[in-house]
Amino acid sequence: MIENSGSAKLREAVVSGIFYPEDPDALRAAVEGELGKAAAGRGDAAAILSPHAAFEYAGAVAAAAWAAASRRVPSAVVLLAPYHRAEESAVWLPEAEVFQTPLGDVMVDRAYVEELESCGTLFRQNDIPHFEEHGIEVQLPFLQVLFPKASVVPVLLGKPSPSAVESLAKALSLVFSDSRESVLFVVSTNFAGHSSAEEASRRFERVLSYLASGDYEALYEEYRSETPDMCGVGCLASLMRSRLLGGRTWKLLERADSGSKRSTPAERIVYYAGGVWV
Repeated sequence: MIENSGSAKLREAVVSGIFYPEDPDALRAAVEGELGKAAAGRGDAAAILSPHAAFEYAGAVAAAAWAAASRRVPSAVVLLAPYHRAEESAVWLPEAEVFQTPLGDVMVDRAYVEELESCGTLFRQNDIPHFEEHGIEVQLPFLQVLFPKASVVPVLLGKPSPSAVESLAKALSLVFSDSRESVLFVVSTNFAGHSSAEEASRRFERVLSYLASGDYEALYEEYRSETPDMCGVGCLASLMRSRLLGGRTWKLLERADSGSKRSTPAERIVYYAGGVWV
């Protein structure tokens, strides 16, 4: 639930014990274990792409992405994720001052939240969308282990209409262009595929080619008609369209898919990618 503790509004953990371990020691051990396996890939990435699947599905993929930024010391981490239940095009910012996981509290950077809200009528503060979503929460344990002093800027994108994608891209550029060196950008997304393993693989390879070429328009068109939002295509297109990645090169680090875990052959395969812009 969302509650007020003293003077601080909290967004409590809602998927602990489901998407990742609920016990703090077990959670820290799991995160540190996966980061340890990715230690050879430690770096200073400007932005990362990390999946928001359950830890058992894509923990190693997420760890590879986060490890690639682990040499940085960001003061804030901007987390972009989709609002799966969205019925309208809007950018949802938190009213909460603290996001919680079993590892403790992460302070919300209220100054950045207020700046983003001022960027237009599509930007709104409302805790309900954040309570209903897991895309940001599953990234927080990595943030807490690697960057315990960093604040978080949680951003949820509703229906990824062209105007919403453009508005978010412009807002990110306006608010963060002068602070790129002190901010890490994280896009939380999964890639829906197809029930056919062959078609799912071909589609994912197209996605990877769009990322490599920086063709956010082709990436957006690939998934724009889908519900829900490729689980993040609007966020990804917005970041790629912004001025924040200028001169940066995309690199795929890890990949996985849900093919071996499907309950029926008709179930769609979901792909998970961990990558960076350096």
